[in-house]
Amino acid sequence: MLNRWIQENDFKYMIRHFGLNEITSYQTVEYIDIRESCTDELKMLTMEKKTLNKHESKIDKVISENKCRFLADKKAYLDAVKITARNIFYLLSRIFRPIYNNYRNDHQILRELLRSRWTLISCGSFMKAELDVTRIFQPEQLNKINLFLGEISENINSSKCFEKPIKLVIRKVKISKIQKLQIV
Repeated sequence: MLNRWIQENDFKYMIRHFGLNEITSYQTVEYIDIRESCTDELKMLTMEKKTLNKHESKIDKVISENKCRFLADKKAYLDAVKITARNIFYLLSRIFRPIYNNYRNDHQILRELLRSRWTLISCGSFMKAELDVTRIFQPEQLNKINLFLGEISENINSSKCFEKPIKLVIRKVKISKIQKLQIV
């Protein structure tokens, strides 16, 4: 029972934050085109239909009513991308949660980090990726986030995917006097 509850909440989370179950295309295909693409199966079924002539086939009915059907091939592809994004989020969450140690807003902070803009800067022997976050963090939060970014940088560099090592950092933001008063 608990596993089903966890799975349902996981789908609910994916629908809310990753856009699962969204319509990805409004393209349609007419049922007559479907009929033409399935001619072999249709021939076999028409043989059966002759024996059961009293029943009208569903495809004949929808063709006569000029109905269309959504094309679902793009949706399946985009749903696979969304599920992959969810899996990446949860892998990063396993690293972030023990470091951040605040279960009230850890998902929100991690989502903001993942969705933030970044700039890639070549610094001689390494590359620096500066994240441009919109939130102003408390010093303790910033230290924990920098620990997380350091660990992610180590994971990226240990895979040796890039020629130069990469260092993830948060861009230093100049805080105005008004913002300082709001923080306190």
